[in-house]
Amino acid sequence: MKIQLPEDLLWMCPVVVPDLVRLGGQMDGGYVVPKTAVDHAQGLLSFGLGDDFTFDQDWHKLKPADPIHMYDASVSLENLQIRVNPAVRGNIDIKSEYQEFFQNNVKHW
Repeated sequence: MKIQLPEDLLWMCPVVVPDLVRLGGQMDGGYVVPKTAVDHAQGLLSFGLGDDFTFDQDWHKLKPADPIHMYDASVSLENLQIRVNPAVRGNIDIKSEYQEFFQNNVKHW
């Protein structure tokens, strides 16, 4: 059965995007995005850092010269801890990862 949408809802129809890439982890920190969107972007604004910034890290690997501005007032270097999640990423020292990642053109505000 073929479903017909009203004209004003056609924007909701799925479209084929041939160049999808996954950035970030397999859980909450990752997203599937068009590679062309990443290629054409001149930087990244990220809202909600939490303790999983793998999306931003993967973005930075693809575009190391572009600025990344992350905003999350609930996260600070002092309140980050070692995360134990062996099934997903193993034991991660988030403080060390944070200090290594947030340098030069990568800023946490």
